[in-house]
Amino acid sequence: MEKIRSGLSRGQSLGDDSRLNGETIVGLPPDVSPVGIKTGFSPEKLPEFAYPGLHGTIRAEMPEIGRIEIDLDPATESGSNWSGFLIVGKELRPLPIGSTFDSAAGVFIWQAGPGFIGTYDLVFIRDGSSKKPVTIIVGPNTVKKEPMEE
Repeated sequence: MEKIRSGLSRGQSLGDDSRLNGETIVGLPPDVSPVGIKTGFSPEKLPEFAYPGLHGTIRAEMPEIGRIEIDLDPATESGSNWSGFLIVGKELRPLPIGSTFDSAAGVFIWQAGPGFIGTYDLVFIRDGSSKKPVTIIVGPNTVKKEPMEE
């Protein structure tokens, strides 16, 4: 049975008695490998690769009431133990409501509900030794309309 968890509480042990908190995560080296990102609900859609920006953070966007799937290590079958957190100020909190995280496979899925418009800073930790920061921007649903003829 694979572990599914949406994050650890602040300061909870990763298993080797080391404590993770906002201050200890700052000192972890960034994992600069790409992630695979799928948005929407189509199971046939292929993931797009996203690479970290200048400061090591991966950015993704999704509409309100949308869905995003992030494979943290799409190049390999993850044998790693991942942990995931929502960053609020200097605190680590559980991942957002409506999300699931397969810590063995390194796959984060979030179907945001109404009212989740905003920017969400997440961090994923691989084996307690490196971090992968991800920023998800949830925007209002927009519908492209054809210009009206006059």
